[in-house]
Amino acid sequence: MGLADFGFTRRQHEFLVTVMVHSGCFLERQYCTFTGTARGQNSREFVARLVARGFARAIEPGPVRRGRLYHVQHKPLYEAIWQPDNRNRRLQSIGRMVEGLMILDAVLSDRRCWWVSPEADKRTFFDVTHKTGLRPEEYPHITFAGRTGPRSWSPLKTATARAPKAGARCCAI
Repeated sequence: MGLADFGFTRRQHEFLVTVMVHSGCFLERQYCTFTGTARGQNSREFVARLVARGFARAIEPGPVRRGRLYHVQHKPLYEAIWQPDNRNRRLQSIGRMVEGLMILDAVLSDRRCWWVSPEADKRTFFDVTHKTGLRPEEYPHITFAGRTGPRSWSPLKTATARAPKAGARCCAI
């Protein structure tokens, strides 16, 4: 099942994938920025539908009517993009959510760059673009005490961008 099966338009689908991969949460204004539309009925209906169908939860971190962010947590949506265990699906502290909103702002601010976020994609990206020749265990990683399971290959939970020009540099935010 893909995201199209959930009844989203193409631009809603693209926005949700961007949100789920890079932050897990968004503001209504970020949806408007992505779609190039003004805040209004279209954006309100989109976020209301996400909440009503249980795809996202509305979070009001401060006084009522002083801002609302939306956390996309519906597991079937993440399964549809082949990331059922993505860390962005879990509810996080407000501070972490704000950090995710800032990362999403950066991703939305320059759509000419190639943005890579999941850990496995970052490793593949650097292997292919930089021909590092590193073995998986040589990449920066963190292993949590008492765990024998998989390591976190990207200790910093950031997005990585690369400009599409030849010889362009990469940056992590």
